[in-house]
Amino acid sequence: MATPIDTSNYDKLNSDIQSVLSSGQVPLMSIYTDAAATILETDSHGAIQNRPIMNISYTQSYIGEDGNPTNPFVTIAFYDGTSFTEIFKSVDFVDDHWYIITTTPVNYTRFSNPSN
Repeated sequence: MATPIDTSNYDKLNSDIQSVLSSGQVPLMSIYTDAAATILETDSHGAIQNRPIMNISYTQSYIGEDGNPTNPFVTIAFYDGTSFTEIFKSVDFVDDHWYIITTTPVNYTRFSNPSN
């Protein structure tokens, strides 16, 4: 089941990622444009499907230098250098993106001593 990406679910998103990291796995995220999780969101790198998450952040609304308020938003950065920014409307909070987190094992690299 997909979970809406919105400001009220940021703590759940953060907890989901921490839970995966605590288990020694790498969190992967897919972002959808429908609650049934059948239509993947795309960006200039293609479908946002099973991308490794580097970090997430939540910015609350604030008054900008021009005196206008900004809407709160969540930024999700991926290890491949792409990012997806969801800007939330402070008035209606209409859900228009959903996520599913899956996992993959950590790839360990072994280095050998060439003199052995």
